[in-house]
Amino acid sequence: RQEQQKAREQKIIEAQEREKQQRLEEEKRQRELQRKMEEEDAKAGFYGTRHLNLSGKQGKGKGRAWGKGPSKGELQKQRREEEMERRAREVLANIGAKKTESPE
Repeated sequence: RQEQQKAREQKIIEAQEREKQQRLEEEKRQRELQRKMEEEDAKAGFYGTRHLNLSGKQGKGKGRAWGKGPSKGELQKQRREEEMERRAREVLANIGAKKTESPE
């Protein structure tokens, strides 16, 4: 009976150690994911590469402001799209981590 009790205690200890190791790995994975996302954001710059000149037209310095660059609405739409893309990358990364975490 004492042997059974010791075996149970040993199994509990091993399970706790596995859980602790899994938590540490998950924290490490989250930190790595955050670092990668910050690197991508830094590479794209504050406005991203798509904001340079969306219309593709060069202004001649005369006349109206047509073709001089994106409007406020275009910039807001672009920012929303970039934020959605960033969130989608994060969700997909989290889903991938959960699949590799529990191969039952």
